[in-house]
Amino acid sequence: MPPAPTPERVEVTGRKARGRKPLSPVEKARRAEDRRKARVEAARGRARDDAIRVQAAKTTQLKPLTSVREDEVDRVAEQIGGNLYLLPDIINIIAGYDGLIQRHYTLGQRHEMVCKFVKALGVSCIE
Repeated sequence: MPPAPTPERVEVTGRKARGRKPLSPVEKARRAEDRRKARVEAARGRARDDAIRVQAAKTTQLKPLTSVREDEVDRVAEQIGGNLYLLPDIINIIAGYDGLIQRHYTLGQRHEMVCKFVKALGVSCIE
């Protein structure tokens, strides 16, 4: 038996209906809810990515001193350790270069240098 022909659809105005069949109100509501959920999930994913990016920016690792800088710091630390009686003069000299040191070294690198100086003097470094 051949399949039954589909009835011809007619619009309200009487002309022959073209295109796809309109969705039922239930199907429209279901698809709208699916789109809304997808938008919410995408926004939640972007917010999570932004939070991860912000957290990563906050916890960047400090660059270690390069070997050349480290050698210089070690050399100065040895000088300070060997000439403790000249410590006030050395402090005055270093204080005079304070602006230059701040421009050329990051806070972490300056902290590392201070710890090496303190270690050379035999005092504990406060973290």
